[in-house]
Amino acid sequence: MRQARRIAPLLACLLLLAPSCGKDQAGTKTPGAEGGEGAKVSGNLLRYASKPVALRQTTHYELKVSGGGQFGEAKADVVGTLKLEPKGSDKILARWKIDEVKLLELSGALEPKAEEGHPPPPDVKKVLLERGTGQFVSDLRGEVDEEATKALPENAAKRKAREERRKKLEEVGKDEAKRKDPEVQKLLQAAGEDQALGMFAGVFQLFTLPEAGLEVGKPVTVEKEEEVDLPTGTKLPMEEETVYELVRIDDSGGTRIAEVTVEVEASGAVEFQGGMLVVDQSTDATLLFDLDQGVPVSVEIETGQSFSVGEQGQEVTTIVRSEFEPASAS
Repeated sequence: MRQARRIAPLLACLLLLAPSCGKDQAGTKTPGAEGGEGAKVSGNLLRYASKPVALRQTTHYELKVSGGGQFGEAKADVVGTLKLEPKGSDKILARWKIDEVKLLELSGALEPKAEEGHPPPPDVKKVLLERGTGQFVSDLRGEVDEEATKALPENAAKRKAREERRKKLEEVGKDEAKRKDPEVQKLLQAAGEDQALGMFAGVFQLFTLPEAGLEVGKPVTVEKEEEVDLPTGTKLPMEEETVYELVRIDDSGGTRIAEVTVEVEASGAVEFQGGMLVVDQSTDATLLFDLDQGVPVSVEIETGQSFSVGEQGQEVTTIVRSEFEPASAS
């Protein structure tokens, strides 16, 4: 999973404002935090395997949204398959699929509700099982290559379909007669399913590994700047500080398992729809990583976000606990 400054929590935070937003990474890195060309890399370097790997991922996920007079909560236990395969010499093509939903609880603002002129609210569990698939391209650290990911045929087709639905529904507007048309009802149903899927965006993304090699008991601090693309076209500049620490390496089981803790603080502000949008985020994570096989063993992430526009604000908390084990590569 992409941790720290990643945008999935912000998506949930902006559910009442817009359907989606994306990230455009930029910025600086702490000197010495990565090995450049010709640089000597010291410590234990964490990298995903550049060979075909199939993992069974079991995840407990919680999302809470509050503020603005609303509260919503989602809890889910899902099991899926995550397949990684080399794409060139330094990239990974990752494909994921939800195989089982053991628990799903939605309440408040996150519970789909019947609306006048809309089809019945989506069966979220059914949507996750039928449409819960995805793919992305990353480097060997798990850092997503946004352009390469967008260019994947499946992703391009999904994006085109969503954009066509959006345009058609904008044309319909609030015209009650048109909204009753069976074809428009199908569009509204698909849009509702898109929103339901959006709540779980990022659950099957790879945890981003540090660029630097890590030594036991020696924290490494990385500072970055990035820009988040908001639905209005505005770019939100974010500053972030991440502290990685290799707590220990356990080789008692015949393979080296690294325990890494990650602490992140991030913030940003920009003029947005007539007011100043202010975002603050903090993340605490613990990763167990198989250094010899190049695969995650488990990850626990808790992220808190708050944002405000003028006097209006919301807070978002996400908790993700995932365990990984080998799965059939078929």
